[in-house]
Amino acid sequence: MTATYELKADELNLDFLNILKKTFRGENLSVTVEERQDTTDYLLGTRANRAALMESLAHYKAGKVYKELTMKELGEMVR
Repeated sequence: MTATYELKADELNLDFLNILKKTFRGENLSVTVEERQDTTDYLLGTRANRAALMESLAHYKAGKVYKELTMKELGEMVR
C-alpha cells in the first residue's frame, strides 16, 4: 500500500506518527521527505501561467460557465 500525505512541517506531531503506525501496523516502511512548492506560487510563477490564471478568475467572477468534458470528449478534441 502506498499513501501520500501533504502537510506543513509544523503540522507534524505525535498524532500524525501514531496514524502512520496504526495504518501500516507491522509493515516495513520507507519515509521520504520532499519539500513542496506552494501551489499558488507555482501557478503564478510565470507570466503565461499568471495571465491564464487571472483570465480564468475573471471569467469565473463574470459568471461564465464552462462545459465539463469526459475523457473521451477531451481525447476527441486533441486528435
